[in-house]
Amino acid sequence: MDRVSYGRFDPLGGYVLADDLAILLAKGALARGVNIGLNMNAKLEGELLIIERLSLNPKMETIIVKQEGLSYDKLIIAAGAHSPQLLEDLGIYQSLPIHYRQYPYLNPEMMEIPLQKVKNRVNLPVISYQGFSFRPHAEGLLVIPPLIAPDPSGYSPQPGKLFSVQVGLRREYLEDFLAELESIPALASSGLNLGKVPYQLRGSWDIAKKSCYVQLSESHYLLHGSSSNGISLGLSYAYELACHLSGVM
Repeated sequence: MDRVSYGRFDPLGGYVLADDLAILLAKGALARGVNIGLNMNAKLEGELLIIERLSLNPKMETIIVKQEGLSYDKLIIAAGAHSPQLLEDLGIYQSLPIHYRQYPYLNPEMMEIPLQKVKNRVNLPVISYQGFSFRPHAEGLLVIPPLIAPDPSGYSPQPGKLFSVQVGLRREYLEDFLAELESIPALASSGLNLGKVPYQLRGSWDIAKKSCYVQLSESHYLLHGSSSNGISLGLSYAYELACHLSGVM
């Protein structure tokens, strides 16, 4: 940390595991009588939303164990990165550029930096500096690079080369890493895993667009991502949209 020219510590900062948060919210919803649809298919038939409850038989085949029809006034479809395909299936074409993010992994042990761990997890808050964020993950840190512009339609990100060595990190991110080697020495350490091919790095395809949703019809809305955050929109955005559509703020 003494190599960092400026940093700010938030005593109230921290992190949360996505799985733990999902379980906590699910338990709270169930306690309030919400019927959470897990392991199911949904399809539209006329004015009804048909829910098919799925399970596995002894042969590990997916079977439908229950089917029910639900009426609705407004239907919000949160399809994430599958939005373009879903739109085409509905007979609607809209150019939604995709954004591929990658998260290299930093192993402090390879850097010989002693960090306190709790239950085999690095005991640190999320650290942000120069547009980069370092988030505790397992026994190391995920490196979240600065957000870049959405990829144009049809563009396939390519891995880059570092000192003539092929790495899996896409070239656009590699340029950001190289520009910050002096101010963030951890990016130049042997503990940073850049992979040899793209699939060796954590990452996901995300929808990137200014508006958060597209109105398909008077009662149907498709939720997708935003260029302001570069991530797939989750339940909190769906809830905000539902509140907006119902006039509850």
